[in-house]
Amino acid sequence: MHGWVYGSESFLRRMLELAESGDETRHRSVSRRLFSVDPAELIAAVAEDHGVAASDHAVFRSSAPGRDMAAWLCRRWTGATLAELGEAFGVSGIGSVSGLVRRAERRHAESPSWRRRAASIEDRLQLKTQCKA
Repeated sequence: MHGWVYGSESFLRRMLELAESGDETRHRSVSRRLFSVDPAELIAAVAEDHGVAASDHAVFRSSAPGRDMAAWLCRRWTGATLAELGEAFGVSGIGSVSGLVRRAERRHAESPSWRRRAASIEDRLQLKTQCKA
């Protein structure tokens, strides 16, 4: 598991069950470390899903479709810092990445179609922990 956990398959399953129980924030934190994906891979998948080039997401003040979703998924599933994600999204401050993520969280809360699209990308990249063990 990306060098984070060593042990038999049954041990890994038990650890995943412990990580998934109860606290959603803790679950996401453990999932990010265990199943981290390269931000560039995730950005490329979101861009492809939205019919744009991945480089369109790395332009300052870009209005490329899916840019906020890519930032949200990167925070959710990569181990990248806000500063590292800033470089990937063409912004210099961590506040700009946080803003993209907050905007995405609002869309996630308000739009079932947005949630389905994000979940579809997660499924395609096999990011859900129940798909990985």
